[in-house]
Amino acid sequence: MKVANYHGSLRALEEACEMLDGRVECLANPLVGPQIPGLPSSHRLNRLLWRGGILFRHLRLWFKVLARRRAGRIMVREFSTIPFGLLSPLFRPFREKLMLVVNHNLQWAERSPLERRWFRRLVSGGFHFILFETDRMPIVEVLGLSKSQYTLLPHPVTASPAKSKRREDGPLRIGLAGYYRKEKGVDELLEALLKEKVPGWEIVLGLPNAGVFERESKLWRRHDEFSIVDTAGHEAYGRFIAECDVVIQNYAAEAYRFRPSGIVADAAGKGTPVIVPDFPVIHSQVHSPVCIGETFCDIDEIAPLLERVREKMKRGKYDFEGYRKVRNARVLASLLGEAIGHTLPKQV
Repeated sequence: MKVANYHGSLRALEEACEMLDGRVECLANPLVGPQIPGLPSSHRLNRLLWRGGILFRHLRLWFKVLARRRAGRIMVREFSTIPFGLLSPLFRPFREKLMLVVNHNLQWAERSPLERRWFRRLVSGGFHFILFETDRMPIVEVLGLSKSQYTLLPHPVTASPAKSKRREDGPLRIGLAGYYRKEKGVDELLEALLKEKVPGWEIVLGLPNAGVFERESKLWRRHDEFSIVDTAGHEAYGRFIAECDVVIQNYAAEAYRFRPSGIVADAAGKGTPVIVPDFPVIHSQVHSPVCIGETFCDIDEIAPLLERVREKMKRGKYDFEGYRKVRNARVLASLLGEAIGHTLPKQV
């Protein structure tokens, strides 16, 4: 079975936990629910099935936590606020053990009063959270999160095999990666690129669901102006990221303002620069502690940014090795160790 885009950087969280000699165990909790084939995901039946499936996954998570009740800390790698909140009376006896990794939760809390109310209940219930990149966001204060209730980590990056060298005088291979769906802003971005396209650009879409793009996008009729690569499966996705000179994402603010990007992390692992919207978490992810790409506030900025990327690449201005050194599994393990009062032995 092919698996769609997989963010290998998350493996670094598991490796970090393994370095802590059993003091922290990482439990994956993928937020994937069942769907009826042939029906759109927005259909009422599919939405009900998805919600039921997510609630069931959180119930399974409770059984996993129960089985590890004598363990040290337990890192839950992804949770959905309302299903977890509904089952929180079951989790409450273990709240001092749990570390809940926040991904989309802050974003949903900003958009939905109901999500915000349930997240506040978890905060007042004494649960501990893991935030990525930055806590300088209004939503953190709105939710009442005190510094003692969360651990701040850089978003992890897993080093990948070196990129194959491309000819400097060849076309600039511009990749648009990820699922074709509304919050990715693929159509708007692709239209802007096609409008500004120059002979030195090669535009490539890496999609695990190209059939959806073909059915739903008005730009499909212009597919002779760009190419499409099937990125379903870990290897295909990783190869696509590595073969691009630059990866561009056009995330919607209502979906990504307060969350990191797995594609940015994977591109950094492959040594591929990125151009992404200038949102608080993603800004830190791209520019800290060294720059591995560019950020934009308006889609019209992308064309000049592409030329900037080309020039910086020629001069070696993107320090991917330095970036990965402060975001690898050992750095994460050290920060997690500090949070639980454990010091890692020094490397010889």
